[in-house]
Amino acid sequence: MPDLSKIYDFLKENSHFNRDFQLKSDRALLSGLSSSKDQVIRVLYAVLETKAAQRLDDTAEFWRELCSWPEVCFESLDNFVSKLAGVERCPDDRWCGLYAALKSKDGWGPKTSALLVKHFIRIALNNPEMSFWKSCPVDQKSLEQSTLYIPVDAVILSIFEYINGGVRGNFSSVNEHIKNANDKGADLLLWDDLWFWGFITQVGGGANRRMEWNPSKYWCLWGTAKDEETVKDIEEKAKEFIQIITQAAPAVAVVSDIESSR
Repeated sequence: MPDLSKIYDFLKENSHFNRDFQLKSDRALLSGLSSSKDQVIRVLYAVLETKAAQRLDDTAEFWRELCSWPEVCFESLDNFVSKLAGVERCPDDRWCGLYAALKSKDGWGPKTSALLVKHFIRIALNNPEMSFWKSCPVDQKSLEQSTLYIPVDAVILSIFEYINGGVRGNFSSVNEHIKNANDKGADLLLWDDLWFWGFITQVGGGANRRMEWNPSKYWCLWGTAKDEETVKDIEEKAKEFIQIITQAAPAVAVVSDIESSR
């Protein structure tokens, strides 16, 4: 198994870049919405819109059902998860319960369900004054006791394919890899920053995807700082990220060779 410590250290040291971007994005997303129902549904729409291909008939039925629920169903995480899962009592692990209930719905998959959970946690952590669920369990102890997942998409899969010597992983294998190398809870959520750094350091797609600083992607991300000093800082950090990933790749290839010879 590759040593992910240098990648983790980079993400932790530079977490403020992605956090600032997320803060601005979340404030714009929820601006002007006063009810918990409107806010929750707005976040759900924003998350599902990230899905590359949607079966509109499936997702339309989900929205019909959701929009018919009374306001009380959106007033707390417990109420929302209970209604979504069709049970009287919310599971003790609320975040895992939300993930499982959402993943069971047509139109939702592991990645989008994990992204929704992370989005709700992020709003409660970074924007407590805007959190629609004031009693969200987002303290360190609660998060450490929760089963959380990283929303692994093509960007993150490409990073792990690179450091794993060309071996293509999947949602489950990448999440298992990260969990084995790291603690649960808030630290686990830090790994989601891989998307930000991976997105702005990848050019092309599919078999032609390669790692290099991609200023066009950075400038097209609404909410990122656009002043000259910060952009230059981001560029330097992006190149540092690429170097760390590049240095991790040979070590992983050796591990893969050893494992395949057994």
